[in-house]
Amino acid sequence: MGYDLPEGQGVPSEYDVLHIPAITYAVFESRETLTDEPDSGQEIQNVWRRIYSEWFPSTNFEQVEGPCIEKFYWVDDHRVESICEVWIPVRRKK
Repeated sequence: MGYDLPEGQGVPSEYDVLHIPAITYAVFESRETLTDEPDSGQEIQNVWRRIYSEWFPSTNFEQVEGPCIEKFYWVDDHRVESICEVWIPVRRKK
Protein backbone atom coordinates (compact mmCIF):
# COMPACT_ATOMS: atom_id res chain seq x y z
CA MET A 1 0.00 0.00 0.00
CA GLY A 2 1.41 3.37 -0.88
CA TYR A 3 0.54 7.00 -0.84
CA ASP A 4 1.86 9.70 -3.16
CA LEU A 5 2.78 12.78 -1.12
CA PRO A 6 3.15 16.31 -2.45
CA GLU A 7 6.70 17.68 -2.45
CA GLY A 8 7.68 18.98 0.98
CA GLN A 9 4.84 17.33 2.90
CA GLY A 10 6.02 15.50 6.02
CA VAL A 11 5.66 11.75 6.35
CA PRO A 12 3.94 10.40 9.48
CA SER A 13 6.35 8.39 11.65
CA GLU A 14 4.35 5.16 11.27
CA TYR A 15 5.09 5.10 7.52
CA ASP A 16 8.23 4.03 5.66
CA VAL A 17 9.48 6.01 2.67
CA LEU A 18 10.35 4.31 -0.61
CA HIS A 19 12.29 6.47 -3.03
CA ILE A 20 11.91 5.21 -6.59
CA PRO A 21 14.81 6.08 -8.90
CA ALA A 22 14.16 7.54 -12.33
CA ILE A 23 13.22 4.63 -14.58
CA THR A 24 11.01 4.02 -17.61
CA TYR A 25 7.61 2.53 -16.85
CA ALA A 26 5.04 0.96 -19.17
CA VAL A 27 1.63 2.07 -17.89
CA PHE A 28 -1.61 0.17 -18.52
CA GLU A 29 -5.08 1.37 -17.56
CA SER A 30 -8.07 -0.65 -16.44
CA ARG A 31 -11.57 0.77 -15.87
CA GLU A 32 -14.11 -1.18 -13.91
CA THR A 33 -17.51 -0.73 -12.34
CA LEU A 34 -17.49 -2.45 -8.96
CA THR A 35 -20.59 -4.39 -7.96
CA ASP A 36 -21.62 -7.10 -5.48
CA GLU A 37 -21.24 -9.74 -8.21
CA PRO A 38 -18.65 -12.51 -7.58
CA ASP A 39 -16.59 -11.55 -10.65
CA SER A 40 -16.44 -7.85 -9.74
CA GLY A 41 -12.84 -6.69 -9.51
CA GLN A 42 -11.54 -9.27 -12.01
CA GLU A 43 -10.59 -6.78 -14.73
CA ILE A 44 -7.29 -5.84 -13.10
CA GLN A 45 -6.31 -9.53 -12.99
CA ASN A 46 -7.10 -9.74 -16.71
CA VAL A 47 -4.87 -6.71 -17.35
CA TRP A 48 -1.92 -8.33 -15.56
CA ARG A 49 -2.45 -11.57 -17.53
CA ARG A 50 -2.60 -9.73 -20.87
CA ILE A 51 0.52 -7.69 -20.08
CA TYR A 52 2.59 -10.86 -19.73
CA SER A 53 0.84 -13.07 -22.30
CA GLU A 54 0.29 -10.46 -25.05
CA TRP A 55 2.08 -7.15 -24.55
CA PHE A 56 5.60 -8.24 -23.54
CA PRO A 57 5.84 -10.97 -26.23
CA SER A 58 4.79 -8.51 -28.96
CA THR A 59 7.03 -5.55 -28.02
CA ASN A 60 10.71 -4.73 -27.90
CA PHE A 61 10.59 -4.18 -24.11
CA GLU A 62 11.58 -6.31 -21.15
CA GLN A 63 10.85 -5.92 -17.48
CA VAL A 64 13.67 -4.65 -15.28
CA GLU A 65 14.18 -4.60 -11.54
CA GLY A 66 12.12 -2.04 -9.71
CA PRO A 67 8.76 -1.80 -8.02
CA CYS A 68 5.60 -2.56 -9.96
CA ILE A 69 2.86 -0.15 -9.00
CA GLU A 70 -0.94 -0.38 -8.99
CA LYS A 71 -2.46 3.09 -8.72
CA PHE A 72 -6.20 3.26 -8.03
CA TYR A 73 -8.58 6.19 -8.44
CA TRP A 74 -12.30 6.55 -8.00
CA VAL A 75 -14.09 8.09 -10.99
CA ASP A 76 -17.26 8.97 -9.11
CA ASP A 77 -18.20 10.17 -5.63
CA HIS A 78 -20.07 6.92 -4.93
CA ARG A 79 -16.89 4.82 -5.29
CA VAL A 80 -18.44 2.51 -7.84
CA GLU A 81 -16.41 3.15 -10.99
CA SER A 82 -12.66 2.85 -10.61
CA ILE A 83 -9.54 3.24 -12.70
CA CYS A 84 -6.44 1.24 -11.97
CA GLU A 85 -3.08 1.95 -13.57
CA VAL A 86 -0.49 -0.83 -13.63
CA TRP A 87 3.07 0.52 -13.84
CA ILE A 88 5.84 -1.93 -14.78
CA PRO A 89 9.52 -0.90 -14.98
CA VAL A 90 10.88 -1.64 -18.47
CA ARG A 91 13.72 -1.04 -20.89
CA ARG A 92 14.19 -1.73 -24.58
CA LYS A 93 15.60 -5.18 -25.28
CA LYS A 94 19.26 -5.22 -26.16
